[in-house]
Amino acid sequence: MAKKKKRILRRKGTLSNQSREIRFIVAGFLVIAVVSLTFAQLGFLDISAIGEQAYAIVLLLPVALAAILLGVFWGTAMGLIAGIVLYYHSMLLPLDYYELTFVTPLTSIVMFTVGGFILGLLFAFALRNDPGPVKTVIYICIVCVIVSFAYSIGFVVNAMGAVLADLAANDAAGAQDVTLSDNQTAQTNFRVIYHETIDYAITEESIEKQGIPSSEKAEIYPVSGQFKISLTKTKGYNLKAKYIF
Repeated sequence: MAKKKKRILRRKGTLSNQSREIRFIVAGFLVIAVVSLTFAQLGFLDISAIGEQAYAIVLLLPVALAAILLGVFWGTAMGLIAGIVLYYHSMLLPLDYYELTFVTPLTSIVMFTVGGFILGLLFAFALRNDPGPVKTVIYICIVCVIVSFAYSIGFVVNAMGAVLADLAANDAAGAQDVTLSDNQTAQTNFRVIYHETIDYAITEESIEKQGIPSSEKAEIYPVSGQFKISLTKTKGYNLKAKYIF
């Protein structure tokens, strides 16, 4: 049993009989595919036509190909690379609100690396006896569906956890606001006080005598002094769920 596990872990994929140079070339093309799919906004293909805000995880395709062609090690490595690329894409050029908000190191780097490892193991096990072409295609489809479904469940669970944590934080902030409302003159977190009638007899000098700091005397800004602002025209991208448009 232990020897079988070792053989599966060491399986080098369907290109095991090829030279190291050929295998590295294939790995290089798959890395290019990962970067291209991600930054061409094709890593998660919008299939909302069949459901509300649904996506096909196309980015798993090069990871699966690495696991099939090159084995467990390269499947895991390609998953790691895909996760890193996806995470940086979510910060630089997110596809929509969901990627901007819910793609984290856990849902990208960790989950894609684990997904690549599991793909490698399942492919190595399913294809260990070199089944015929028809069975090979069926096994590959089954493994891809299993891992894609598992990733989707993990992503949804993580997103729900983030939403619940955000709601809990908002509730805590709301409770703090209720406490502050008991003292209408408390300046914690800043408060504007409105008066029913305006006393026009109040002068600037009388306000200064109350010890209220002014912006001229107190350093309340992150920068002070005179600065020149230069504006540069660049190309920007509007997200689907951007609420200000």
